[in-house]
Amino acid sequence: MLRNLLILTVSVVNADHLIPPHIGGQYSVGTYTHHSGRLMSIFDIFRRKPKMPASLEEGMASQANDFIEAFRGDGSPIDADKLDFGRESITLVDKVLQDFYSQKAPLPEDLHFLASAYVFECARRQYGGRYLRGDEQNPFVLVIGEPDCQIGFCAMGKVHGRATNGPEDNLQFFFDGIEDLFRKKLDATLI
Repeated sequence: MLRNLLILTVSVVNADHLIPPHIGGQYSVGTYTHHSGRLMSIFDIFRRKPKMPASLEEGMASQANDFIEAFRGDGSPIDADKLDFGRESITLVDKVLQDFYSQKAPLPEDLHFLASAYVFECARRQYGGRYLRGDEQNPFVLVIGEPDCQIGFCAMGKVHGRATNGPEDNLQFFFDGIEDLFRKKLDATLI
């Protein structure tokens, strides 16, 4: 069975430290090998026609796993093996987003969604919850704590903010905000 890896090519202005010399202009986080042996890009993954997930939870979990797979391979800026859905692994997502902030590079929509899915799934695996549709800035919201309370966790806006605003939108701090609310069974929305 072929190991699935992924090429993620993004435009990063003046990001020489991010680009391994053998890549030549690509922010490379591995390659995705299709069962036919053909190398594919991240955009091919979105074009393929997988079966529809049975639930938002299943779909988000699948996208979070795609985020992990995107960082397997030589030249990856983070160690995919450390993306274990634990609290500490969020610092690795923060590191990836810091690179975009430092280079003043726009965060590609596909990477935005995959990173958000990973942060969502870290929270859901620790606290439980269900996904609901949100608004334009946060198309999905993880609702945690039901029936005792409702904590709305809006990761998508925060992930985008981390890439554009820098450390002031630290993901670890954002994630840590859940614990006290969850323990005290308080209703709140984390944005």
